[in-house]
Amino acid sequence: MAYIVLGFTILYAICVWLLYRGWQQTPCFVSPKDFPLISASVVIPVRNEAKNIYLLLTDLFLQTYPKSHVEVIVVNDNSEDNTLEQIKNFQDTYPTTGWLRIIDMQAPLIGKKKALYQGIQVAQGVLILTTDGDTRIGQNWLSTIVNFYQQKQAKFISSPVALDFPQSFFEKMQVMEFASLVGTGAGTLHWGRPTMCNGANIAFEKAVFEEVGGYEGNWHIASGDDEFLMQKIFRQYPKQVFFLKNKEAIVRTAPLPSWKVFFHQRKRWAGKWKVHHSMTVKAVALFVFFYHLLNIFSFFLLITDYVVILIHILLKFSIEFIFLRQVHSFLNKNKYSLYFLPLFVIYSFYAVYIGIMANFKGYEWKNRKLA
Repeated sequence: MAYIVLGFTILYAICVWLLYRGWQQTPCFVSPKDFPLISASVVIPVRNEAKNIYLLLTDLFLQTYPKSHVEVIVVNDNSEDNTLEQIKNFQDTYPTTGWLRIIDMQAPLIGKKKALYQGIQVAQGVLILTTDGDTRIGQNWLSTIVNFYQQKQAKFISSPVALDFPQSFFEKMQVMEFASLVGTGAGTLHWGRPTMCNGANIAFEKAVFEEVGGYEGNWHIASGDDEFLMQKIFRQYPKQVFFLKNKEAIVRTAPLPSWKVFFHQRKRWAGKWKVHHSMTVKAVALFVFFYHLLNIFSFFLLITDYVVILIHILLKFSIEFIFLRQVHSFLNKNKYSLYFLPLFVIYSFYAVYIGIMANFKGYEWKNRKLA
């Protein structure tokens, strides 16, 4: 049995090595200073973001990209706090006429996808960029993405998201875990097998969004506004979907404050695998689940086959650390590398637990219970 575990670990190591090579071979984009200007629309769905939205709008106002070619559309998804008041406070402080638009979505219209759709419908930009209300962005974020879009003639762009300002031990482990998602998304996309992206930092042509039918076919799924759209566009334009590897394009957000909130988010994300049209996504999800289940079982074999199991552990540890170290370096997160060890110990238990719970309906997000 120990040799079966080791065999699967060798297969797993090959997969992670391919992610590592995919990440390495994704070129870092160098943005030239001068490039043609196009109209761009930043669509931000928000719900209960009173603590964060003012800062994000300030970041957007300070962008180096000319305001004459940008519109920011904030769609309020039935917020229960003073999110709208904070947006109006921002309008009172900064000259936003013709730059900032607010859509106050009311029930029965609820949910992130409907909020995004409302914003995209009225957007006038050629390029749509989406982010979340709790993020922070650098001043060259917009110009970098627009430039990349033009250089590559892209139809869909997935850009990096990083967790910032972790305080607790739990939050610092999240930084490590989240980086693996960024690296996996970039690595698989490099090999022509897109699996994941993050709606907090994607861009796409409005015309292509309409061409592929937007969110049609997955309205009933609470999440997936990002990945399902990427898969749709990839099927139509497989050579024009890219990961943007540039530090100026990074969107930053805070880790989740508690295990409960973290669990509900990951359950929401993991629940998408069953309804993916991509066989790659389904195969990866199943392989990862059963491999981590096997990894848990391997601990019981330490007594009888400790040499083989120690080789398995060492191989798994080494290849994962090498891969994540590369991603952390890009995201400027190397100082959290020590937290890889505790994450390595508990990750299989976490992955199996989330994998099981994702098959059960019901979770809570943004103070709203969802099926």
